[in-house]
Amino acid sequence: MKKFLFVAAAAAVALIVAGCSSLPVDAVGLMNAGSAVTAVAQQAEGKDFKSGEVLCADGTKNDPTDMFYKVSKVLTPASAATKNQAEVLFVTNGNKAWSTYVVPSHKAAKAELAVGKLVFHLRGWQGYEEKSVSAEDYRQSDWVLGTVTSLDEMFKNFVEIDGDKYDWRLVRIAEIPLE
Repeated sequence: MKKFLFVAAAAAVALIVAGCSSLPVDAVGLMNAGSAVTAVAQQAEGKDFKSGEVLCADGTKNDPTDMFYKVSKVLTPASAATKNQAEVLFVTNGNKAWSTYVVPSHKAAKAELAVGKLVFHLRGWQGYEEKSVSAEDYRQSDWVLGTVTSLDEMFKNFVEIDGDKYDWRLVRIAEIPLE
């Protein structure tokens, strides 16, 4: 009896496998499903920097407010031996460079925003709502420093920085003094 059950089970498995192999495989559908999973994963992870990423100036000027900043990883920390410059790897293009300004930052909270506050914002993204900026754009666009000039439209999720409106949810606050 056991032998019969074993043979019957093996035959059933063989029939199921044979039936599945005759089904057409929709490669395009599988690729689209993969893209959808990636998009949902990016949306779930939110728009923020990855662990260990900081904003680094892409130049060595003396004025931190007069430069573009890029999301980077520090390869060699600043020290007296490197004349207080850090070697960094830019996320946007994979280039290495030496940077005078390495700035850890975090996403702004509404309570942190005040007229006169120095903040980072995405260059060229004035007037855009947070939902219009992808997680990739958030990490690969240039960042600049600006001063909050008005909070009059916070109820619409916009803060005015140097006279232009930015979605406050896309603003970052430096964790070290820059002034």
